[in-house]
Amino acid sequence: MQLDSRFQERIAVIVTVVVGILSAIYLGKMTAQGQVGIISMIVLGAAGIASLLHFRERVWVIIPVLWPFYGAVLILPLPFALKDIGVMVGFASIIVCIALKIVRMRPKFTYLDAFLYLNALWLLVAFIRNPVGFFEADSERVGGRPYVSAVFALLAYWSLCRLTTPVETMRRLPMYVLGGVALVFLVNVLMILAPAIAPYAAAFYSGLDLYFVDGVSSTISGPSASESAIDAGTVRIEVFRDIGRYMVIFLCAYFFPPSMLNPLNWKRWLFFTLAMVGLLLSGFRGFIVYAAAIFVIGTYFRKGWISVLRSSGGGALVVLLIMLGHGTLYQLPFAAQRALAVIPSALRPTEFEETAVLAGESSTDWRVEMWIQALTTNRYISDKVMGDGFGMNRAQIAAYQRAATHGAISNEDSQEHMAISGDFHSGPISTIRVVGYVGLCFAYMMMIAMALHSIKLIRRAKGTPLFEPTLFFLMPVVFEPMWFSFVFGAYSMWFPFVAFSLGMMKVLENSLLSLEHPKPVTAPVADYQEPVTRVLV
Repeated sequence: MQLDSRFQERIAVIVTVVVGILSAIYLGKMTAQGQVGIISMIVLGAAGIASLLHFRERVWVIIPVLWPFYGAVLILPLPFALKDIGVMVGFASIIVCIALKIVRMRPKFTYLDAFLYLNALWLLVAFIRNPVGFFEADSERVGGRPYVSAVFALLAYWSLCRLTTPVETMRRLPMYVLGGVALVFLVNVLMILAPAIAPYAAAFYSGLDLYFVDGVSSTISGPSASESAIDAGTVRIEVFRDIGRYMVIFLCAYFFPPSMLNPLNWKRWLFFTLAMVGLLLSGFRGFIVYAAAIFVIGTYFRKGWISVLRSSGGGALVVLLIMLGHGTLYQLPFAAQRALAVIPSALRPTEFEETAVLAGESSTDWRVEMWIQALTTNRYISDKVMGDGFGMNRAQIAAYQRAATHGAISNEDSQEHMAISGDFHSGPISTIRVVGYVGLCFAYMMMIAMALHSIKLIRRAKGTPLFEPTLFFLMPVVFEPMWFSFVFGAYSMWFPFVAFSLGMMKVLENSLLSLEHPKPVTAPVADYQEPVTRVLV
């Protein structure tokens, strides 16, 4: 028997070596022929199979880790974002695990699932009423990419709601998510320090920001992209926004938020300061509000409203000191001034650059004008009750191209450019454009129900090892109705967000349930003794 075992081991080693040598020769030949994309797919496929065999059902972690990455891996011959590839790998892994009886859980159907299916069904109705295709195929309506994103989000939800996970894996998951965002941020920093690597990095991943590298930002938005001082304030740097936002969520989930305002807690104070600096430098005013809301929510769930009131005073004092130093001790960057210009002028102790203030006010004014046009005319939304679906018809495409050709040199051109594409910078109006007033009602039913259930789930997790990851994934869900309604929202981003968030909510709920009610394991000590039952915690 021992000889047979050794013989089998040697055979396995020989087969592995032979297959490896032949694979290396074949891949080398393909490399010489310049077939890098196919080689990358083979390598990634092999890595995926190896990961599945090693991690089994834990491969699902790739879904939330890659979810923040909307860019595409350009060396792969796949027209999908990195987050979509993560969903495909996770979904395929779960299917295999279900077939092999590794995953046996049957998800419990709740009213939240019903609301999600209702919104998905209504989105399908919008697609059927306004089908989209490809411009090259001479389709009357094109631009259906958001439908693909919605399908991937539903696959992510379907995969996640069937899972439970060990406590340690769930506690580390927010660190993995933040680590992935930080990695992209570091690549962007390296491109700034060593511009020579920028072409190679940009050729690999499309989600990098090239503004500091070649002077052309991939994230310019707003009323104008001209070189005037006011228009320069519309440049927004997403890489600072992303790292700042995820750092704020992570820190407010794992630490008592007011403690991060105390320099004596120098580590958390330093990281929180860096996060806020990133948000200020990004130029996104709304995300200053977002950070403040996450700060308040995290404080409330840890120590209640009294602590919220106390910490609000501390936070206001910090902002006041920052503004007091402007113009005397230091000069705030233009983007930071624009972001802080959201504070009314009567409450600002120092004067900001007029162009920074005007940039913010101009941005607000042209958005409001665009919203009025969208709701009071049929120019941008034909059917406000049922919705027009995603995409644009040929007349809208022609108008969109004309606005783009003009370079968006005026507010009117910019409004035309964005409104035609459905980018209203307003959650409710963008929803009306896609699924109408009916779909907007369904969306609010979903958002409010998820926010209320998230509050219950966070309170339930308090005092358990899952409290911090529950805060990390569900604090944004609690704030979503306010964010979507009054700060920023887009239906194309909202639907994937709620589908993914509901899936994560299911994982957290399943894990909490297994923590609260561990399954008894029967382990007989000897044939003549009664079985001894022990509990795994």
